[in-house]
Amino acid sequence: MNLTPVRILLLATTLCFSLLLPAQCHTELRGTCTGQKLYVQHPAKADGSWCTDSIKLNGKPVAFEKAGAFEIDPAAYNIQPCDTMQLVFMHDCGCKPKLITEMHPPGGKVGFTSVTIDSTGKLEWSVRFDCSGPAPLIGIESKRREHWHRDTLMGMKPKPVGTYTAQVHSYPGKNVYRIAAYQYMGKRSWYSDSVVYYNPAPPITWQYDATQTTITFSDTTRFEIVDEKGKVIQSLSRSKAFTLVKTKAKKRWMYFANNPEPVLLDIPKKRKTLALTLPM
Repeated sequence: MNLTPVRILLLATTLCFSLLLPAQCHTELRGTCTGQKLYVQHPAKADGSWCTDSIKLNGKPVAFEKAGAFEIDPAAYNIQPCDTMQLVFMHDCGCKPKLITEMHPPGGKVGFTSVTIDSTGKLEWSVRFDCSGPAPLIGIESKRREHWHRDTLMGMKPKPVGTYTAQVHSYPGKNVYRIAAYQYMGKRSWYSDSVVYYNPAPPITWQYDATQTTITFSDTTRFEIVDEKGKVIQSLSRSKAFTLVKTKAKKRWMYFANNPEPVLLDIPKKRKTLALTLPM
């Protein structure tokens, strides 16, 4: 192709102008919105102007301050906690902006900011998690015989920041509860502080009916029957009456309600009746 002197001049001018312009670089960051603002450290160029030419957040242009540091509020761009974010910087290749705030903090941290229980047995708690993975499952645990037991697994997953309530089942006397967050498909769990609730109802009592080998409680309760070695022979989470199962254990004890100590089931064994045949 033959180039005229005019075309050669235009090409040379364009090339010279391109060499004078700083090279443009593209930096892309992906993460999850935690509900916090993003803070950017913004270097200046040698001539005193600023490094970044433009920013887009999820495809929307971001208005930012021409300064050594500035903030970006995801909420101003209709981005909610746990939404995916794509942050794109167009900047000179000789300098690069730096995101000070992480777009997703290191994994799976859950925090309980408060937990209370009122005079009716209603639990209320506030929880937050960092959105770096699936939301945890929430459970209510109660303390029995110095061990924590899961009473309820909530049928909901919490928001990144939220307050929740639940009515607990309590027994006469002292009841101790805490809230647990169970990591989805993981082995980590997080727990709130414990709270104490005193139920003023009269203690639960029980009676044994030898003719039916049944035990009846004065109110619905959980129970466990254990043998000499502490092995659970029989148990139910809620019962008002039940029939004792046959066992080879010489002795057995029963835990029920919130009683820390078991009661000995001193149940006499039935004697076998021998049939005698007398001579005629």
